[in-house]
Amino acid sequence: MESSKTTSKLILTFLVLVAVVLLVSKIYFFNQGYSKATEDIRDKLEKSGLVTPLPEEVFSVFGIVESIDEKLGILMLNAYPPYDPLASGAVKTKAMSISISSDTKIVKRTTNEDDILSGKSDALTLKDEAISLSGLRTGDQVNVESKDNILNKESFVASKIILPE
Repeated sequence: MESSKTTSKLILTFLVLVAVVLLVSKIYFFNQGYSKATEDIRDKLEKSGLVTPLPEEVFSVFGIVESIDEKLGILMLNAYPPYDPLASGAVKTKAMSISISSDTKIVKRTTNEDDILSGKSDALTLKDEAISLSGLRTGDQVNVESKDNILNKESFVASKIILPE
């Protein structure tokens, strides 16, 4: 009697283990197939011209200033990645650490919008006015440029920081 109970428990345990392995395998292979299908669809859409390909190089990033350390010359930015029209869900931002060197230009960009609206000018012009790091505030939306490719980087040295009007 004891041996048949033990045998039954072993068989049941074995069947449960096999079922778990099969379930995990099915989920894994389904996800692999889904990833492959997504890549194939992206390739076909890019080749058709309906969707622009993701960039291979990125030299600027737009984001919101999270913190500023003037002593160390570091700006923490909540940055928006290059737009991916095929990504699902909301656009996710990523934290970036921006180093400011002695060569980094920090400017406030202004326009002559008032002149256009009042009729004094019919062409839009942009003017960059130099400001210091202390001219930036937490919550400011900025565009940060780099001389190097910053694709997939979490930190880089800024060549120019632009604070729009």
